[in-house]
Amino acid sequence: MEFINGGELFYHLKKDKKFDENRAKFYAAECILALDYLHRNGVIYRDVKPENILIDKDGHIRMTDFGLSKGGLDMTDGRTESFCGTTEYLAPEIINSKTYGYSVDWYSLGLVIYEMLSGHNPFKTGQKMSFMDQMNLILEKQIPMQPYFSADASHLLQNLLKKKPEERIGCRTQGVNELKQHSWFKDIDWELLEQKLVKPPYVPETDCTEDVSNIDDEFLQEDIAQTPAMECELTKMIN
Repeated sequence: MEFINGGELFYHLKKDKKFDENRAKFYAAECILALDYLHRNGVIYRDVKPENILIDKDGHIRMTDFGLSKGGLDMTDGRTESFCGTTEYLAPEIINSKTYGYSVDWYSLGLVIYEMLSGHNPFKTGQKMSFMDQMNLILEKQIPMQPYFSADASHLLQNLLKKKPEERIGCRTQGVNELKQHSWFKDIDWELLEQKLVKPPYVPETDCTEDVSNIDDEFLQEDIAQTPAMECELTKMIN
């Protein structure tokens, strides 16, 4: 696997408290490209959060940890029904409905953008709550826009964080194109971005390809576990 040593988005957000809109916009736009690619291939991600977004040595993002993802939705009319995800990033339709679709990823992305701009997730209250209280909070709480958000950012977030998926930007008639064409992204050249020809607003400081200074000590202290290698069919045939 590729070694990504720029650190988690969560790590940098914790260090910097919050990002300016230009930096948040760049990460959000690259996430949109990644999610759109997954959706077009019948994969729902279901765990969009800062901990699962890595930054490489050049400043581009990588989405990782597909443990909650599910493929084959192109064979099920884009619907699935498992109740899963990280509580603070759950979309209301996962709680409300027996089935849901790709819309849950756009809602979670909205929460990540909100967190990048404000420095906090609106559903992380710091208080001990029962599971049902947490679910009710997600269903009922109207997320306030902060006064320091630009008008375009607030408008985008209000449309990404709609409780009803059919009203959410990215899920309406125009699909992801409506999201890409939103005024907050007016200065994004999507073709150049997809080719990684847009200069990232932040490049992690690394001394060498093995530098781990951007990786949280929590992970550096873990025991090393080797990924088991799968024996290929050719090897079986030779043996």
